[in-house]
Amino acid sequence: MFCALFLLGPALAWAGLQWAFTRPLGLSRRGVSVCALAFMAATQKFAWYRLLGGDMFVPELPRWFIIATDFLYSASWMLLGFSLVLRLLERVWKGLSARRRVSAAACAALAAAFSAWGLYEGMRVPDVVSREIAFPDLPPAFDGFRIVHLSDLHASPATNRARFEEIVRRVNACAADCVCVTGDFVDGAPETRAAQLEPLRGLLAKHGVYGCMGNHEIYSQYEAWRPVFASLGVRMLDDACAAISRGDARLALGGVVEPLCGVAESRAEWPENETRRAFASAPEGAFRILLQHRPSGAARNAAQGVRLQLSGHTHGGAIFGLDRLVARFNEGFLRGLREVFAEGGSGALTLHVSPGTGQWAGFPLRMGVPAEITVLTLKRGDGRQSSSWRAVPGTSP
Repeated sequence: MFCALFLLGPALAWAGLQWAFTRPLGLSRRGVSVCALAFMAATQKFAWYRLLGGDMFVPELPRWFIIATDFLYSASWMLLGFSLVLRLLERVWKGLSARRRVSAAACAALAAAFSAWGLYEGMRVPDVVSREIAFPDLPPAFDGFRIVHLSDLHASPATNRARFEEIVRRVNACAADCVCVTGDFVDGAPETRAAQLEPLRGLLAKHGVYGCMGNHEIYSQYEAWRPVFASLGVRMLDDACAAISRGDARLALGGVVEPLCGVAESRAEWPENETRRAFASAPEGAFRILLQHRPSGAARNAAQGVRLQLSGHTHGGAIFGLDRLVARFNEGFLRGLREVFAEGGSGALTLHVSPGTGQWAGFPLRMGVPAEITVLTLKRGDGRQSSSWRAVPGTSP
């Protein structure tokens, strides 16, 4: 069913382009046929991937081919949108009808430009964003503790090793106390993607690198990836926690598995039972930080004593305007910092949702929602939060 939607949607886009873009131009039969074939080739990206690369979503095809088909696919959808708007405008501004070919060319140029910009934003190495989060109950020993939060790296046929090398360089310049990666490391099996992620071995953090699984790990043979992540120095927290000590003070990092794994007895019991399991071995009185791929269940996690939840999954909505739809499927959370109160009013946590450090190749665009490498500095204080954007990549914030 899921795969069928990715074939049906492009088919509808093709039909829409024929009606909204091609038909009003009054082309010859040959011209209509050429447009029909061109739009068929551009919109059926996933069918090409399955036919030529063996998989609709993780095709083993050259990177240039992936980028080219992403560009044409994205431009086709944008052209459809611009063409539909143009048809509506023609109803109120009759003069446009006399300039249909000029207007159509302008729509095509705009679609190509927006697609190129969106692809660039989706593929470029993200800048570093620095934020402070204050907690009145933070142990004094952890005042100034720095966490680099990464999420949704998405190593795939559309990325390359050099991108991850630069991400690691920028992370290391932040002098983090620990690095936390909240899922969706990969799209693909270890034998094809492990070399791309190998630069993660070079991540430097005083107290280590930690991760939790995302839904794309499930699609990508997570059990096969677990020893690979361990070899890269990433400690995966699968319903488990790690304690970090400074003197007598303790900080507990917990991580939960994805509900798709079937570990939770039912969706209604996730993440409450998972969170309880994750912190089962946490030191008494430790300040609790939870790594959870989806930004779901924050109120229930707060009731379990979690004070900071790090999540991803949403990609920040990826495109301004589309983000409202994405928020509806993620309890209203998209990106940034939010204070969430526990069910029953017995406490609160701060939720940080990363907009992602990468982008899924199946939906490669970012428009108005940049990816980021986030540095979270924990402060002991009254709970007020501040943020600042670092303008120059590669320098310590």
